[in-house]
Amino acid sequence: MRFILVSLAVLMLGTTASGQPFTVGTPIKVLNFNEIYATYAWEENTRQIISEGFGTQTDDIVKNSSEAGWPVGIASLDARSRNKEQMYDYTLFFLAMMNDHVAILFAPQVENSFMPEDMRPADDIFFIINVHAIEEESTEFSAPITLGFAAQLDEITQDFRNGFANVTNHALEEDKDRMVIYYGTLVPLDGMEEIYFIEDLMSASMIFRAGFPGHTDPAVALPAYRELVRKVEALTLTCCPLAKNEEETTGNSRRQIFRAYDPKGKLDVAYQNMVIEVILERGETFDNEGQILDYWMPVLYVYGM
Repeated sequence: MRFILVSLAVLMLGTTASGQPFTVGTPIKVLNFNEIYATYAWEENTRQIISEGFGTQTDDIVKNSSEAGWPVGIASLDARSRNKEQMYDYTLFFLAMMNDHVAILFAPQVENSFMPEDMRPADDIFFIINVHAIEEESTEFSAPITLGFAAQLDEITQDFRNGFANVTNHALEEDKDRMVIYYGTLVPLDGMEEIYFIEDLMSASMIFRAGFPGHTDPAVALPAYRELVRKVEALTLTCCPLAKNEEETTGNSRRQIFRAYDPKGKLDVAYQNMVIEVILERGETFDNEGQILDYWMPVLYVYGM
């Protein structure tokens, strides 16, 4: 199960059965799908409260929180009646409260790709539901995944089969020996500090690289590295499941490799050599006096073995 963490300005929290508040990203179990609002009438003041927390995402929430934005298998009362039992298989997270009694739940597209075709979201969808009809699920993972991280990395990995051709931008830099070219990317990755593609002309390969905020103290940078590992560990990618190798440790350095694997013998050949790697990488920075210091940065790579 996954957590989703969203950057918020003003949002109301819900409460669990024990009286403790739901936090944004809490995995949620629906007790009764009859309690959802299939055609919720959004009031201007409610929409304004949501927009203060979600900005431009508010339009998507409004659009995809009713039958008009749901997949055909749940887009009518008859369809929901036929598929009622399977609706409880949706992977859902608490997002916000509409008022004291009504909550918004989030069903990420990439987290629900396993659903039957007619119930599979083509985009992220949302459910508005009476809060007494939900409860918090226990979860295996404690680290947050930022809203958008899963979808963004899913888009990047889906394009692995194309050599990342559809998600790269113009060339940023080329080395003097014309052996390496650096490209920008059309797909961001939430939380990153630097991001680009590297084309190795010698091996005719393309590597995706995203660096996340680090620190001069490796003990401070290590938790950020571990959080990034857990984010990848929690992903459900469209292309394939991921198998986690044993972590490699050398001094303060860390290296965790995830490989696409084929549990049912149906993996597209294009992904059979795909690797996602998370490294606590040592680089260099300067202090205020111009002295060189070690800088430890969590870095995520996507490439082919």
